[in-house]
Amino acid sequence: HQVRCSPATLGRMPPVSQRQQPDLLGKAARRQSGVVSRRQLADCGFDNDAVARRIGSGEWQPAGLAVVMHSGPLTTPQHHWSAVLTAPGVAAIGGRAACAVHGLSGFPSIKADVVVPETSKPVPMLGVEWRRSRRLSPSDISRSRRLPMVPLDRAVIDAAAWTDSPKVACALAVASVQQRLTNPRALRAALATAGMVRHCGVLRLVLA
Repeated sequence: HQVRCSPATLGRMPPVSQRQQPDLLGKAARRQSGVVSRRQLADCGFDNDAVARRIGSGEWQPAGLAVVMHSGPLTTPQHHWSAVLTAPGVAAIGGRAACAVHGLSGFPSIKADVVVPETSKPVPMLGVEWRRSRRLSPSDISRSRRLPMVPLDRAVIDAAAWTDSPKVACALAVASVQQRLTNPRALRAALATAGMVRHCGVLRLVLA
C-alpha cells in the first residue's frame, strides 16, 4: 500500500500508512499520559506489525500489554496508566498509589496497587500488585480525574487493610484526616462497606 512520509522524518521513523490515524492516536495518548492500549492502536489503524516496527525503532516501548509512546523512563502516571490498560477489563488504581494521587503524603508505595474484579486474570506486570475485589464496577471508580482510581476514602481503608502493621494502618487513616483530605465519618462509612477487613477493629477505635 502507499505510504506518506515527510523528508524530515524519512529514515528516522517507520512510515505512516494511509489507514493509520496518528492525530486520533495522539489525542488518546494525551488523555492517558502518553500511554495507549493495543485496542486503541488497532482502532487508529496501527496493526501489530506497525507497533512492532515502532518499538523496534526505539520510538515506542511496551509496558505490560500497553504501549508507551516514548523510549525513556516511565513517569508515575505512565506506570499507572500502563497497569490499568493492561488489565483485561475494568480496573482502578487503589491503595497507597491512589492515596498519593489524591494528595496524601508520607506513605510511598513500592508497587502500584491496581484493583480488579475478583474473577479477573491480569498478566503479571513488573511494579504492579493486582488486588482482586468483589466490590469493583464502573460505579466504584472515581471520575474526578482521567486516571481510573477508587475514591480516596476507599483507597485509605484498602491501604490500611493491605499493610501488615496495625500502627501503619491507623497512621494512614489519621494522616488522611490531618491532611484535610477527608473526615472520620467518611472513613467510617468506607470501613463499614469494606466489612471485616484486616485491622478493622483498631481502625474503628481510631475513627470513633
